Amino acid sequence: MILKGWKDIAKYLGCGVRTVQRWERLSLPVRRPAKHKHSAVVAISAEIDAWLKRHASTTDESVSSETTTSPSRFFRYRLLLADDNEALLVTLAERLTAEGYDVRTACDGFAALALMRKAVPDLIVADLKMPTMSGFELFSIVRQRFPSIAVIAHTGEFLAAGNPRLLCDKHIEKGPKSTNVLLAGIRKLLSQSPLRSQPAKAEIAPAWIPRSTNGYFVLTCHDCLRSFSVLTRDG
Repeated sequence: MILKGWKDIAKYLGCGVRTVQRWERLSLPVRRPAKHKHSAVVAISAEIDAWLKRHASTTDESVSSETTTSPSRFFRYRLLLADDNEALLVTLAERLTAEGYDVRTACDGFAALALMRKAVPDLIVADLKMPTMSGFELFSIVRQRFPSIAVIAHTGEFLAAGNPRLLCDKHIEKGPKSTNVLLAGIRKLLSQSPLRSQPAKAEIAPAWIPRSTNGYFVLTCHDCLRSFSVLTRDG
């Protein structure tokens, strides 16, 4: 059954509108078709029933008040998924969101780094073979700049031989049953987080710009750590 609007959802749950609006912040499966914060909401009764079974202890009105509830009790881990397979990315994001995670998605390494400028994730799941910036490069940058973040390589293009020295904490091969393995790996790594200490934030160092004899400057990006040649005069 489809429930349209806060009143329908509240009536179905047998509680007040403000209560279900608070429950949305605790991952109640409510959808906003217009994708705006204050847009109309829609929910599916079967998904709400499943959520209630998993969160029976957190839906008590007596503990939902912000003045009596510890914020960490309802903390949602933020995950970042990077994969150029859009269909897989959407499917995996929906599954992880249903598990209660705050999920962000990116189509390649550059897009992932751009998202990390806004919010640093607790864990990253990335494919190794992606255009523009591969998972190998992304892992190398993350390990240098954000060593405390747990990283999982989720790929079907490469097979782990022996003890590969990938800069990731877990390697999972894509396959029909890999999603369940991935979920288990995510839970385990998050339970051990942080895996490494995060160095103190350093001030941005002065930029040294080498200039070649043929009129090029070499600039290094502070985000992706790549170097680029820039022509400074007409050819």
